Amino acid sequence: MKTLVLVPTRSEWDHVRAALDGSGASGRFDFRCCGFGLVAAAARTMQLIREPEIRGVVLAGLAGHFGRTDLMGKAVTFDKVRCHGIGVGLETTPGEGLESLTEMGWAHFEDDRQCITDELSLEPFSAGLPTGTLLSVAAASGTAEMAARRRERFPDAIAEDMEGFAVATACRLAGKRLRILRGICNAAGDRDHANWRIAEACRSIAAGLGDAAFED
Repeated sequence: MKTLVLVPTRSEWDHVRAALDGSGASGRFDFRCCGFGLVAAAARTMQLIREPEIRGVVLAGLAGHFGRTDLMGKAVTFDKVRCHGIGVGLETTPGEGLESLTEMGWAHFEDDRQCITDELSLEPFSAGLPTGTLLSVAAASGTAEMAARRRERFPDAIAEDMEGFAVATACRLAGKRLRILRGICNAAGDRDHANWRIAEACRSIAAGLGDAAFED
């Protein structure tokens, strides 16, 4: 049995696998692409985790930080993931923003056994890495101003991605264990790829994967 490692895009996959080459660690994992964004990631994850031999899931990929320049190029794990972008209204200016499903009194999913709200707990792991809340968004911050608004609304969020909540929802519904390992490659809202540290962040992911594997 192996740990299933889900990587959103082929580019991230290639960088992480290249960093693992020669280490012998890649044999412990089953690498698959889960797709980009909330919809594809949820659908593909649900498809992949039907395999009974999967011990646990690690979502690995890149993320943007909220005011944490000290994390640039480093890997981060998370104890919570929160959804932002599904609800009513538009995320524009303060006072005219989005009202989430939980704020409206609704749930992303609810039946007799469980209720999935805007926030899900994750299984952290002991790797000496920074940890905190991951904000999963429908669209990444397009400007520094948008990132600042999100940081003000969610002060415990240290990074944003576009797949974490989707994968966490799929794993929760399927009863699979999940850990999230993100490499911080940019400041949220900075769309200039010249400032991004993709290769360094992916090397940090590869270095942290050994501790993220499910052994029991």
